[in-house]
Amino acid sequence: MCFTGEMSAAFAAIGLFSAWWVHSRTNNIELASGIFFFFTMEFLQAIQYYFIAPDLKEGECASTAIEERPIHPCDTYINKVLTLLGFLHICLQPYFCHVINASLTKSCKYKGK
Repeated sequence: MCFTGEMSAAFAAIGLFSAWWVHSRTNNIELASGIFFFFTMEFLQAIQYYFIAPDLKEGECASTAIEERPIHPCDTYINKVLTLLGFLHICLQPYFCHVINASLTKSCKYKGK
């Protein structure tokens, strides 16, 4: 199954609504912030669908030499920034998984760690 920008935007909307709902109903800021963090992942992916080589054919980058081709959508500044943001988001995922896990426990001993 192939994902699309529209699917990522829909998942982002669901994630944003879920973060708001959890915060408004439970006042659990840690859980809401963890859900919001994963909303930003889907939102970033939805944005990337519109900037990262929308008309790129499979193997196109590999088929031409770098010196011979014009500036490709993969080489744009916005693509590089979005890729860096995606990388940073991946790096922060373990922390926010821990935040979500800690937000669901009632143990004072575990929360103190």
